[in-house]
Amino acid sequence: MRACHTRLHLPDLHRGTLLATSIKVLPPVARPKCIAGSTSSIANSVEIDPNGRVLVAATVGMRDGNCFGLARLLEDGSADLAFGLNGSVIGQFQRGHEAMAGKVHVLANGHLLVAGLHYETAHRTLPALALFDSQGHPVEHFGDNGRCVVRLPGNLSQGMRDLWLPPGVPGAEACDVQVQTDGRILLLANHHFELADHVGLLIRLTLQGELDTSFNGRGFVIVRHLLMNSWLSSLLVQRDGRIMVGDQSISPKKVCSPATSPMAAWMTRSPWMVL
Repeated sequence: MRACHTRLHLPDLHRGTLLATSIKVLPPVARPKCIAGSTSSIANSVEIDPNGRVLVAATVGMRDGNCFGLARLLEDGSADLAFGLNGSVIGQFQRGHEAMAGKVHVLANGHLLVAGLHYETAHRTLPALALFDSQGHPVEHFGDNGRCVVRLPGNLSQGMRDLWLPPGVPGAEACDVQVQTDGRILLLANHHFELADHVGLLIRLTLQGELDTSFNGRGFVIVRHLLMNSWLSSLLVQRDGRIMVGDQSISPKKVCSPATSPMAAWMTRSPWMVL
């Protein structure tokens, strides 16, 4: 499968430019009362359903560790008490392991697809999905009773947990999902073979949450930009069906000068690749 690498040039945004017609301030989803039974939470993404309700994918702090969370708010910002338990769903992708929700996607049939990370150990992650109906109940025919942890041969889908970063700061943990017109699911993962050898992965699953082996013959594509360390972070499906992934690439040979910060010296560019 060929990859087309393109560098994007974005127009400069002048100070004071406002690219919005109206702004509504909602109550912070981080308040424990918005996620029933939680001690803390971090909103990672939002989505608007066809009825104008706000869906929030979150990392939820519980007394025994982090869980994934999905909350639904009404147009006035109050919790939708008809959804889940008091307006939210909290859970783990696999019992006994921590988890987080990074994205929520509203499907054409009204079901809610949550993409997140399953924390296999204190230092390793796996991409994971959960599927709920419009009332927050698991869709049992998907994966294992509505939840799916994606494992690839050779532990290729296993990534690093960003314990060294403050909560909410994006790093090597990848979490993005898109659904193609035929219902098949695309998601991202980042894998490290060793400390200084990183690649991204684009994975496709069937409607039942199984690896789609018709995709590249394996169900996944390894993405590496110019043989450099690469981390995937963004995913889009074009109207013509082609798939775009955004990455960050780092050259292991680049040396930091004393006058330059390590991140600025090592980061080469952030291209989009069309697969």
